[in-house]
Amino acid sequence: MSLNLNTGFRKKLDAATKRLVDSLTDFEEDSENQERCKAFALSQFFHNSFMSVDCHNINRQMLGMADKFHIHAEHTKSEQVKLLYKRYLANDLSSVSFANSDVHYSMVSLLLTLSENPLETDYEAPRVETPPPVETDGIDWGTYLLEGIDRPPRWSYSSDEEDDELDDSMNQNVPPLSMGGITANQLRSSKCTMMVPAPMAVGEIHTAKKERADSDDMVPLYWRAKTRLPENYERCRLMKLCSLKSYHPADKEELMLKEYHVIRETIWLLSGREDLHVYKFVDGKCVVSDNVYLVHLSSAALSKNLQIVTDRATNLRHLHQFLDSQASRSSLTYQAFSATLRFYLNRFTARLHELEVKVVAMEDTFLLSDLLLYLREHLQTVDVVSGVYKNTIFQNTRDSTAAGRVSRLLRGLYDALVDENKVCGLEKQEDSAVNVILNMWLSSIKPYIDFIDHWITNGEMIDPHHEFALRRVKEFSPETDAEFWRDAIKLDVPDSSVGGGPAFPWLGPELSKIIAGGKSMEILKTLNIHSAEHRESISENLREFYRQNRAPVYGKWIKSLHDIDLVESRVWGDKEKMEDWNEFLRLDVANVGSNNLLASSFSSLTPRYEPLANHKPTLYRLGSYAVPLAMTLQRTLCPFIVAKSSDAGTRLLNIFQTQYGLTRSLDRFSNFQLMGWGDVMHHFATGVFKHLARGHSLHGSDLLSLNILMQDALAGKVFADKVFVNINANELRPLHVYQTSQQTVVDKKLIIGTDCIEIKHEVEWPLTLIITGESQSLYTRIFHYLMKIKHSIHGLESIHISTVYSTALEHPDDIIDDDKLPVREKLHRFAMLRFKMLHLLRNWQSFVMTSVILAEKRRFENEQKQVRSLDDLMRCHQTFLERIISLSLLNNTNTDKLVQGTLLKVMTLAVAFSRSWSRGVHIVDDDSLVKQENQFNEYRKLLEVVLRSAANRRSIPIIEFLAYSILS
Repeated sequence: MSLNLNTGFRKKLDAATKRLVDSLTDFEEDSENQERCKAFALSQFFHNSFMSVDCHNINRQMLGMADKFHIHAEHTKSEQVKLLYKRYLANDLSSVSFANSDVHYSMVSLLLTLSENPLETDYEAPRVETPPPVETDGIDWGTYLLEGIDRPPRWSYSSDEEDDELDDSMNQNVPPLSMGGITANQLRSSKCTMMVPAPMAVGEIHTAKKERADSDDMVPLYWRAKTRLPENYERCRLMKLCSLKSYHPADKEELMLKEYHVIRETIWLLSGREDLHVYKFVDGKCVVSDNVYLVHLSSAALSKNLQIVTDRATNLRHLHQFLDSQASRSSLTYQAFSATLRFYLNRFTARLHELEVKVVAMEDTFLLSDLLLYLREHLQTVDVVSGVYKNTIFQNTRDSTAAGRVSRLLRGLYDALVDENKVCGLEKQEDSAVNVILNMWLSSIKPYIDFIDHWITNGEMIDPHHEFALRRVKEFSPETDAEFWRDAIKLDVPDSSVGGGPAFPWLGPELSKIIAGGKSMEILKTLNIHSAEHRESISENLREFYRQNRAPVYGKWIKSLHDIDLVESRVWGDKEKMEDWNEFLRLDVANVGSNNLLASSFSSLTPRYEPLANHKPTLYRLGSYAVPLAMTLQRTLCPFIVAKSSDAGTRLLNIFQTQYGLTRSLDRFSNFQLMGWGDVMHHFATGVFKHLARGHSLHGSDLLSLNILMQDALAGKVFADKVFVNINANELRPLHVYQTSQQTVVDKKLIIGTDCIEIKHEVEWPLTLIITGESQSLYTRIFHYLMKIKHSIHGLESIHISTVYSTALEHPDDIIDDDKLPVREKLHRFAMLRFKMLHLLRNWQSFVMTSVILAEKRRFENEQKQVRSLDDLMRCHQTFLERIISLSLLNNTNTDKLVQGTLLKVMTLAVAFSRSWSRGVHIVDDDSLVKQENQFNEYRKLLEVVLRSAANRRSIPIIEFLAYSILS
């Protein structure tokens, strides 16, 4: 009859089991813990396994017991266990049970089941039988036998008094020793010799101090110190043996654990579990519980050894909280970073799961120090990853824009990658910090590269989360709006927002070229839609561009890293089984509790695992390419992006030049503004100067007459553009003149009267992209400068010398009162002054028109043939104008201001001289002539000093030619 059906025997067994539990524990009657212990004992009685045992398991248990004795410094016991167990197996139990039989192992299994662990029992030293006391006759035989014997001398390092004091101090706390009936006090009273110990060496002193320091971390041997065991020791022991998961000790209840339990809870903690006994979280920080201790370490030593674990557990908790938050899905870059971070953490948890299986199997001795050594590299990786998280995402709350947060994350990953590569050697494990950061950075930067690639390839900025630094300021029509190229796209992330340095160091200085390439493609796509006249040519260029740039930039970049052995990669799953990984992912959901409904609800709320379970991610690791990583990444990534950008920019520029006549329009515009169209501008300027010579003002109603004059100058010319003249009274600016004598206001207006004239050229798109407002102001500044020079020369050339001479010689007596100069001498001095002024002004004009404008224009035309993008053309055009301004001494430097002020006085003097002398010699008195000569000599001397000084410095070599040509 079965035990389960024998009701009488079952009742007796229940009662006996209850008495057994009561004798071993102090649980209350009918309490939950008592019932659980009783159920556990009955299950062991009904379902025993000692009759069918595994010999390998028994061997492991016995060897484990010997190892435990060895760990706890009981080497003799360890050796005795091994020796006795070996002898037991080698002996025959009976005639049918030979050595190493199943009966041997069954007996050992029964003994192990019935017995308690020797390490959890109170060790009692074996009793030594003491011999019965020997009766003495009351005679001190020691003193008696030593009488009359010569004593050996006392060897000491001090005086007798010091020896006596030393002997007293040494024997104060020493109990009396018995040596064959003679006590130590009797020996001292009989003045027996005692040797003074030698002083300790320095090394021995340090060793003693170290031992005292180590003793602070050690606890008494628990099997010899009964006071170490808590009152509820039996309850704790049964809780561990029975694995009562629902049992939770009180807050102040002490738990005595073994390293085995601490190792498992450490693995659970790093895996993400928080309902633990050894560890707890206080204010978001992981700490070691103060009511937990090991059998061989104090609480302080345990906390100190586990500090490295608690710190990393806190960091891991922050990372898991970020992955479960909405912030991890706020942008494409954050999603890519979160996916790689989750993959790494899950892989790390899988490694911990494999380690836990090894620990539970107990095939080898595995201590807490072995665990920390095994996890050292993983914990270093956690440090680096959490450092990036704290310095980027955790601090990104102060960044108001998503672009700033994303840029800070990418820059933080890049800096961590470069820094870790410097400290790591060439041999880098797949799970090392530098390789983990490499995977995170390559995954996180992919959306950024794809965004740039799509913009350059298709002319579309797709940024639903506003996470990329390139931001469209406002909507423009690229076909008609001239401000599109300059104002449409802005860099929304300053360098200061990422902690100093460039925001995108892996792109180097090529960001402007990337922006130019994207804007070029936008213009090409718009022209292809709206320009019916040039659509065929534009469409052919776009088709050819797509054929040549079909491959994604990111894929080409990764392939180039493979080709130079900088990066090695493999698809995860080639060596691992994806089924095991999916099984592990399901375990993470099962940890929420035993409630099946809750577990199924959580499984439906975790779609984040699906991407990892449905595809095989690529793992990257650094290769053996021993070069600076930052330089290599920049040199490999930038060429692919710049090549595609340059291709788009070159095609747009080619269409502008061939289909829209950009170069031709730019040349015609500069001919008007820089007076390169000689006969047209000469005709127009001469008319203006004659108009001013008659005393008319250009501030009135002369706009119509000026435009008629311009159209007359253009008559008969094949010119399709529209050019007209405008009068801007606001262009009259106060003069900054360095003068020694005060000029009248009328004299100033003589030369600056042409500053109100502006030549308006009807600039059409795409010329508006080149002729910006800034360049237009530089053109106008140069035009006014040339008009003043031409005006002064025209005034001196308009004087009819023959008329002045003939009139003065026909009427030699028609002179002003108080004039003392003869007429012929006065005419001679007049002619010489006119010649000197013409010589200076004509050479100055020749220098500006030939050596500056014409030379720079030829240089600009050569550069136009070499440019590859619209940005390059704009840059060359701006440089062209700035060089003209600089070489013409029109800058705002002190030297240029001094030269221009002096030259303006010379030109004003020339215009005033021409107006006064054109009316005859009898109008100008001797004092005015002498005054004009002195003024010119003063101005000429000042120019000579300034120009020769600049020529001697050779800062501008071309000024040397000017100085010796006009002042010779």
